Amino acid sequence: MATWSAPQIPPFRPRARKQFWNYPRPYRTGWKAWLPSWRFVVGTMLAGFALIGGVAVAAWTGTTIEGEVATATLETSVVKFAGDGGTLGEFKAEEDRKIVTVDELPIWVANAPVASEERDFYAPNNLGISIPGIARSIINGSGGGSTLTQQYVEQYHMGWKASPTYTDKIREMIMAMKVRQDPEGYPVEKILDGYLNVINLGRGSFGIQSAANAYYGKQAKDLTPSESAFLAGIIPSPNTYDASEAGQEWAQGRWKRTLRLMHEDEWIDDAQYDEAVKAGFPTPKEQKPRSSMGGPKGYVLAEIERELADQGFDVSTLNRDGLVVHTTIDKKLQARAEKEAELPDDAKQKTRSSLVSIDPKTGAIRAMYGGPDYTEEKFGQNAATDNWQQGGSTYKPFTLIAALEKKISLYETYNGDEPQEFDFYTQRNEATGLEEPKPVTNFGNQDFGEINLLDATAHSVNTVYVQLNNDVTSAASADVAKRLGLGVEGSNAYRKWEDGGKKEGGPGEAEDDISNVLGTSYVYTVDLARAYATIANKGVRTTPHLVDKVVNPDTGEVLYQANYTPESDLFDQQVIADATYAMQQVVDNPEGSGHFARSMIPEERPLAGKTGSSNDNYSAWFAGFTPQLATVVGVYQFDTEKPGFEPITPFGGFEAVTGGTWPVQTWTKFMAPALEGMPIEEFPEPSLQPVPSPTPSPTISEPALIMVPTDLVGRPWADVQAALIALGLNPQPRTVQGHGNEAPETVVNVVQAGQEVPAGTQIDVEITGGEEETSTVPYVIDMNVAEAETTLRQAGYNVSQQWVENDAPNGTVIDQSPGAETELPPNQTVTIVVSNGPTEDPDDEPTCGGIFNDPCDDGGGEPSPDPTMSEPGTEPGPGGGNGNGNDSATE
Repeated sequence: MATWSAPQIPPFRPRARKQFWNYPRPYRTGWKAWLPSWRFVVGTMLAGFALIGGVAVAAWTGTTIEGEVATATLETSVVKFAGDGGTLGEFKAEEDRKIVTVDELPIWVANAPVASEERDFYAPNNLGISIPGIARSIINGSGGGSTLTQQYVEQYHMGWKASPTYTDKIREMIMAMKVRQDPEGYPVEKILDGYLNVINLGRGSFGIQSAANAYYGKQAKDLTPSESAFLAGIIPSPNTYDASEAGQEWAQGRWKRTLRLMHEDEWIDDAQYDEAVKAGFPTPKEQKPRSSMGGPKGYVLAEIERELADQGFDVSTLNRDGLVVHTTIDKKLQARAEKEAELPDDAKQKTRSSLVSIDPKTGAIRAMYGGPDYTEEKFGQNAATDNWQQGGSTYKPFTLIAALEKKISLYETYNGDEPQEFDFYTQRNEATGLEEPKPVTNFGNQDFGEINLLDATAHSVNTVYVQLNNDVTSAASADVAKRLGLGVEGSNAYRKWEDGGKKEGGPGEAEDDISNVLGTSYVYTVDLARAYATIANKGVRTTPHLVDKVVNPDTGEVLYQANYTPESDLFDQQVIADATYAMQQVVDNPEGSGHFARSMIPEERPLAGKTGSSNDNYSAWFAGFTPQLATVVGVYQFDTEKPGFEPITPFGGFEAVTGGTWPVQTWTKFMAPALEGMPIEEFPEPSLQPVPSPTPSPTISEPALIMVPTDLVGRPWADVQAALIALGLNPQPRTVQGHGNEAPETVVNVVQAGQEVPAGTQIDVEITGGEEETSTVPYVIDMNVAEAETTLRQAGYNVSQQWVENDAPNGTVIDQSPGAETELPPNQTVTIVVSNGPTEDPDDEPTCGGIFNDPCDDGGGEPSPDPTMSEPGTEPGPGGGNGNGNDSATE
């Protein structure tokens, strides 16, 4: 029997002590070897909670409610000229903060902010902070989320900071919670008192008392429930209401919401709520400019504030934080602008002038004149940025650039005689309903014969440029205007369009119309200066701006820095060089419309520019530049009571104010000293050397005849249009009804079918139309002609004028066709009959210098830019318009 023996047991070895870093973990394979154990996870979490708790306890115990700071102190911000030029102006609150208490105010005034901003303010468990609000601000990456208590603490116990740190915000929250935990030391009435006396409500007002006066001209205790709802509603964005129409709509929505919440929370009763709703929105009084905004500088300061707001800067800080705003404005140039652009004493109060001067290379605005006194209500609008005028012949260079892009030479010749009629430049005949050619004339009724584009630019020849615009297409001219900076991002017009979107036909937009070459579109002075600055900068576009940077002087922190990137590759630089050369002739040609500039600026200094006068002399311009400075001067006349544009009443010794008179004189008197000391820079060389114009000849060659096809009926309008254009004809559709069996836009008749007609002839094509949309023609009888035309165009109609002798005042509409309340499709023409005024007594003395009267001198041309500079009749008509009201497709 075998002897049994126990198995051998290996000697016991104790488990080795684990190292601090025990990864990869033993007895695990793959990715599981790197997973931490549950003990490690729990231990880490507990340690983290302990650390956070310790920090929180330390922060809580280490934070005490500090004594009250001087919250009523509002520090003034200083606005500096460029460089070391000194102080331009300042931003400060209009008045000292007026302290009121909750006990002095009606319940609806004191608690309107509670209803709008923090409905649980009075709740016993109110923590003093809003966890959802803090979460929203973190998620959205923006400010906000502060409770009324936090804002009280920030203003009264910490002192407001433009750029608070995370530590500051944590201290603020802890102090807010401690305040709400001490109801005896800090009752809710005291917190609300403090809040109501520090809240920023716009218009330079801080506190409910100051705001009540700024918006409604009364004390806070006299505010109605509706007015209180408005003020509480705008707390999130207090400057928005006065910024735009969109801002006013936003404020009205906030007012409705706050009023409803005040009613739901029983701060007002049913009767008060119903009364407020029935009365409607409590429109505040017009904003009164602050006293620190007096004089011409006020327009610049207001524009600085608006520019910063558009860039997302909190402009309320300008009125309380003692900041320093560094501008682009040159002190010497600004002083000169204010002196020269101010109108003479004999100018009508309705006449306004503007000047904007820009550094073409950077877009920095070096000088801006928007009016004589920003604080005077009659001059409250900035003539350079708020009011727009027809551009007149300052738009001709846009068509010239389009021509050069299509390889049309500066020495291409056109017939410059007048009057001329063109099939493509028409007006509707109300009797027949057909489009008929409209005569195009030149300023002063001058004939130029065969003339090249170089000389036609110098003399601003309308008949030549209308032909040129047809050759290049009006769409191409409009496209050039946009690339130069009109109606695109960065322009003043673009900023004013709601939501930054395109508003059809809005100011600053070069419309696609054959008459756009004559400046029938409206433009802001600052935008026109931008366009000419782009030409001066060889086609590189910049963004006009007034602010360089904003600095906190206490810390040196730069709170805002302008950063605008120039846009290149918009134009061929040789095209711009050739256009600039043509614009030099406006100044350098002894008979050029802008030659006055050479009376004060030597010939070795290159200059280029363009005069402009709009239809019926509603506006007059001179836009000119050197490589270092682009400046535009404009003047217009607008009756705010009618309202409407008016022909400029002559002033300053001129028989008529056109671009070649006061505007070019003012431009020259500004630019001559502005250019002193600047190095002379040359314009780029043109691609062609000068050649003499051919001998003027009015002879026009006999055009070839084209047979109008007879097989077009029944075809789609688009096909027929393309076929006729290919033949060199000008097809014009006329929608007719009564062809229900035909598809929309089917050709049913070609009026001249089978006839031989010259090239370019208008061919009337009748096409079918669907059910037409109509609208009601507005009533315009007894209106001023400008107001009537604006009213009809805003309603979607074209306008034709007929002037007749009548006892009604000159320019008054006495009849219209179709009549008011008539249902008429859009884009149809409404004819207005306008009074020329009563026939004058033949024994009366002749009237000199009126828009519709010949001058009393023997000369046949425009008065010279300076009556002392030349004999009457020796100076050709300054460019822009023709002086006869016939320089646009519609009058």
